[in-house]
Amino acid sequence: MLKLHPPLCLSTLEENMVLIEGGEFDMGGIEYSSEQPIHRVKLDDYELCRYPVSQQLWLDVVGAYPERIKFQNPHRPVEGISWNDIQDKFLTALRHKTGNTSWCLPTEAQWEYAARGGKHTKSLTYAGSEQLKELGWFRGNSYRETNPIACKRPNTLGLYDMSGNVREWCQDRYGGNYYQELKDQYGNQPVPNPGGPEDGNLQVVRG
Repeated sequence: MLKLHPPLCLSTLEENMVLIEGGEFDMGGIEYSSEQPIHRVKLDDYELCRYPVSQQLWLDVVGAYPERIKFQNPHRPVEGISWNDIQDKFLTALRHKTGNTSWCLPTEAQWEYAARGGKHTKSLTYAGSEQLKELGWFRGNSYRETNPIACKRPNTLGLYDMSGNVREWCQDRYGGNYYQELKDQYGNQPVPNPGGPEDGNLQVVRG
């Protein structure tokens, strides 16, 4: 039987923000061309929620479930939303309701650094383990549904569901040559706080 955490909601959002201490790491990989070339990145401190955005939090902030949602449940992550939905509906309303204008999606670099464990980065296949079934929902164990948040192990920073369950939007636009452009510009020097290409019609998803 799964142990359910209380669903993330507007009143508990602040207390579930995790401080990610900045540092350097090697971003990218060798399995797919879109991960190449590996390049050094340096990030400042930032905060990230320990949970994906729950349906309850979306409902608290926006006032309604997304129209395209398939598996309605306050404990499950919100799904069926576009990058524009997040920018125009969720973040705009969240900033207004909290009076905090700094709410935003993580950049792709921030997302990957946190998933790897931040300053405690290890060379693991998934966010916290070599065994996906320990920390993530995927085709082999999910019955092709989303599942309640935080029922699997967190990674070393206490972040849940960084691998599996739902894909997560990042702030960056997507550029197929962006990693190579950074490598050409900075060489072996760390890239400070990369935020993605300035132009592009697609956005980055991870997880």
